[in-house]
Amino acid sequence: MRNNVLFTLLHDVWGESASESLRLVMMRLDEEMLCAADLDQLSQAVPELPKEKWQAWCEYYSPERASLREKLLADMHIQVLSYVDPAYPACLKEVYRPPSLLYIKGQFKPASLNIGMVGSRRATPYGKNVSYTLAKNLSAEGVCIISGLAKGIDVNAHKGAIEGPGGTIAVLGCGIDRIYPRENAKMYDAIVSHPCGAIVSEWPLGAPATAWHFPARNRIIAGLSDGLVVVEAAKKSGKKLMIDQNQRLAGAHVKARKLIEQGEIGSVITFATAFRHGGPETWSIDPGQSTWFFDKKRAAMGAMADLGVHKTDLIQYLIGQTVEEVEAQLCTLDKKFSDGSPITVDDNAFCIYRMDGGAVGTMTASWTNYGPEDNSTVINGTKGVLRIYDDPAHTLILEKKDGARVCYDVDAIQTNDNQTKSGVIDLFVESLKNPAVQGIDAQSVLTAMRAVFAAIESSETGRRVKTSEI
Repeated sequence: MRNNVLFTLLHDVWGESASESLRLVMMRLDEEMLCAADLDQLSQAVPELPKEKWQAWCEYYSPERASLREKLLADMHIQVLSYVDPAYPACLKEVYRPPSLLYIKGQFKPASLNIGMVGSRRATPYGKNVSYTLAKNLSAEGVCIISGLAKGIDVNAHKGAIEGPGGTIAVLGCGIDRIYPRENAKMYDAIVSHPCGAIVSEWPLGAPATAWHFPARNRIIAGLSDGLVVVEAAKKSGKKLMIDQNQRLAGAHVKARKLIEQGEIGSVITFATAFRHGGPETWSIDPGQSTWFFDKKRAAMGAMADLGVHKTDLIQYLIGQTVEEVEAQLCTLDKKFSDGSPITVDDNAFCIYRMDGGAVGTMTASWTNYGPEDNSTVINGTKGVLRIYDDPAHTLILEKKDGARVCYDVDAIQTNDNQTKSGVIDLFVESLKNPAVQGIDAQSVLTAMRAVFAAIESSETGRRVKTSEI
C-alpha cells in the first residue's frame, strides 16, 4: 500500500484529535507493518498507546477497505503527506502540535516568499479591495498567498493571488473533500487548477467545519507564512492589534498635537514632513546591497512603504485631517545591487497631499540621505508655525504670528543609529490591562495605507489620485 493510505484509515478510526498518536505511530511503524502486524505486535511496537486504540484499528482494517480508500484518493486527486515524509514542510514541524497528515489537492508549491492573509468574514468593500489588490500585486512578483478560503478577506485574497504566477494555498477548517462555505466552490476549483495553487487540510476525509477547527487551521496558515497580513479583523473578532506607528508616541509629536488642538497655530494651511536616512542596508537583519528591502519580489514596495507610511500616518494624527488626494513621484535614484544594477523598488518618494480639511502639504521619504537622519515636520497655520525635530537645539519650536517664539525641549526622536524605547510595547500592554487606554489600532492606520497605495498609482499613471478610489 502506497501514499500513506493506511495512515488516512487510521485517522478515520482514531478521529481528528489523534494527531499526536498518529505521529508517534508514523515514527515507529511503516504501512506494511500496520496491515501485517497483529494486536499484540502493534501494542508492543507502540506501548505508549492504549491497547483499545489498536483493537479498534484491527477491527476496522481490511485489504478491501484499503483498496477502496486508495481508489478514492486517486479518483479525487488527493495527495497525502505524512509527518515523516521528506516532502513534509519543515516550517510546519515548528508549529504547535504539527499536523500528522496533510491532505492536498492541486500543486502544493510554497514559494521562496509566502505571505499569509486573513481577516474578517464580514469585510467592508474597502477591506475586500485591499486584500484582493495586495494579493494580486504580491502574486505578480512570485509571492505565494496563504489564506483560509473563508468569506470576506480570505476569498478575495485567493481571488487576487490566482491572477499572478505566485499562486495561493488555501488551508481548510474541514475535510478536503468538503467545501466550506459552499459559495466558494468556484474558487476552490480555480485554486486547484492554478499551476501554483493548492487546497490543504489536516482533517480526516468527511470532517465537518466545526468551530474549533478554525483556530487550529490558523496555526498552519501562520506556519506556512513568512509574514502575515491581517485585514479588518480586530474590532469584529474582539482581538487587539497594535500597529507600530511609533512616530505618534515621540514626545515632540505628542506635544505638537496638543498645541494644534489648543489652537496655538490656528487653522493648518500647509505642511512639510520628511523621513530621510541612508537606507536599510546598514541595519537590516540581512545587511548589505542584497538586503530583502531592495528586492521587489520580497519587499513589494520600497521607501514609500518603509518610511512614507509612518510620516503619512503622523501628519494625519498631528493635524486631525485625512489625506484626500495624492500626487506623487516614486523613483529609484541611487541604490544599487551588488552587481551595479538599480534596485527594483523605490529609494525616494515625493508626495503632495491634499487633506480633507483643506490643508495641503508635502511628504518626502528617502533612503538616499547620507548625512544625519532627517525626521522633521513643519506645520504652518493661520496664527503661527510649529517646527518639530527641525532644529538641532530644540525638539519643538512654536513661532507665533506676533513674533513670539517658544521652545520646548522634549525627548529626542530615536534614529536607526540611536535606538531608544519607542513606547509601542508599553502602550500595547497598558491597553490590554486597561480597556480605557486607547492603543494604535489597525483601523486608524488604514487611511495612511490608502494614501500609500494612491501614491503608487499616481506615480504609475502620472495623475492625481483620490484615496476614495483605492
